Order: sequence, then C-alpha cells, then structure tokens
Amino acid sequence: VKSDGNIYAFAGNGTLGYSGDGAKAVDALLNYPQALSYDSSSRKLYFCDTRNHVVRVIDSEGCIFTIAGIGNAGYSGDGGISTSATLSSPQGIYVDSSSGDIYIGDTNNRRVRVIMNSTQIIYTIGGSGVAGYNRDGIPAIRSQLNHPKGVFYDASKSAVYVADSENDLIRTLYVPPEPTSMPSSSAPSAVPSVQYLNTTYYHNSCVSTANDSYFTSRI
Repeated sequence: VKSDGNIYAFAGNGTLGYSGDGAKAVDALLNYPQALSYDSSSRKLYFCDTRNHVVRVIDSEGCIFTIAGIGNAGYSGDGGISTSATLSSPQGIYVDSSSGDIYIGDTNNRRVRVIMNSTQIIYTIGGSGVAGYNRDGIPAIRSQLNHPKGVFYDASKSAVYVADSENDLIRTLYVPPEPTSMPSSSAPSAVPSVQYLNTTYYHNSCVSTANDSYFTSRI
C-alpha cells in the first residue's frame, strides 16, 4: 500500500510456480509466499516462498533472487552455501539490520536456521528435526520443536525468539555473540540452551522495540 492509499503488486504475477530470479520481481512466479522482513540499511525485502521451499529477496531495484534453498523440500546444507541447502516449507524470517544475518523458521524441518551475511553459509541453531516438546534448558539443537514459524533476533541479548506454533509456546534460543563460530548439528553439546517463555498459540509475526517483544496470537 503506497502513500496514495492504493495497493499494488510488488512481487509475483499471480501464477503459481517458481521462476524469475535475476529479473523484475513483479514478473516472477511464487508459491504461497509468507513472512516478510525488510532490511532498511540495504533496502531489501526478504520473504519465504514457502511452497517452493526457498527464501528470496527483492533488492532496491525491484529484482528478485533466491538466497536459500534449491526449490525442493529437504534438510541439508549446514556448513555450506545457503543456495545449495534444502529447506522444507519455511514460514518465518528475520533479518538483523546491523549484521545482515538472516534467521529462518524452517518450519517443516522443525528447525531454526541462520545464514551468516559475511559468508552466506547456513547453520542450524535450534531444533533436532523431531516434532515434539522434550523440555527446556537443554542444548538448542537437541530440543524438539513443532512447526516453528515466526522468528526474531534480539542482538542485545544474543537471543532468537521463536514461535513454536504447534507446541503453543514462544521459546528463546540463546546464541553466541559471534555466530560465525556456530557448530553444526554434529556437535550439539556446544550449542547454547533453549529457554521456555510463554504458552499461547502464536503464529507468524514477532517484533521487538527496546526491551519489549510483541507477538501475534491465535487463541
């Protein structure tokens, strides 16, 4: 919606599919896009192209690119370039404007992942891949999540807030100040713990200002 009060298509041509990288976003094909995060410093809009199993970005010139995923559902690629990784129906995204790091709710993989801006390498930082709820206060990648969706990173606390939607929880993953050293899922004992926050049914959106966090809810 622009300042004139009218609504305009910004990406996608209304046809289901997956195409358009490197060209104008309005001509691209999308499949069930969800979750948006705008980086004001780079003037880029990031979103989950959910049923294409990718994360895409629209730059300041209005061109679209895939930044994570290959277009097929799966779970692979940790420790490698994000465009070679596989995701499964991602439905949450947040870009930290100060670092450019991108946090993803990899929903059907039941994991939270991060793409480091400095290297474009992707890591899992939360979730074992098993749907459920095993408990809090354990290493984050040993924790069971159930369709994590909305994500938000609070740099002041080195914390990622996650809408653990089908567990009816908001949870916090505490991550190192220098996530480039984040170990892969092969070294779970080195990953910080996950902590319990709340119990209501929360869905996609979460934002934070100062010391307050706000979440959309479905009761």
